[in-house]
Amino acid sequence: PKYARSSLKPAEADRIELALRRAMHEDRLFLNPALTIDTLAEKLGTTRHHLSQVLNERLHQSYADFLNTLRLEEARRRLSDPAHFRFTIAAIAFDSGFNSLATFNDAFRRRYGTTPSGFREPFIKKIRV
Repeated sequence: PKYARSSLKPAEADRIELALRRAMHEDRLFLNPALTIDTLAEKLGTTRHHLSQVLNERLHQSYADFLNTLRLEEARRRLSDPAHFRFTIAAIAFDSGFNSLATFNDAFRRRYGTTPSGFREPFIKKIRV
């Protein structure tokens, strides 16, 4: 197994997972496009290796996939929220933590099967009716 020689104990993995969830859902660190696995591990008081192990074994995602999932969910929420209709799709992408519009568009289409503008359109039409 990949982490067979890891020194990570179950109690420490629990602590890291809880701290990670708090950092993402309460502190919303994923919105920072410059967030790296190293800076996140430092904020959580752990090593890059142990954070990666928790992400892989417990959340079944890589660091990049984990962040993109959170960022895509945030963008999707903003795209469907009338309070954000005045913002461009690019602004929403950047405000959701993406640092490239092309990456955002590709990831959004892969995840949701439509473009961000195609997803947003029915919500805007409801407002206009």
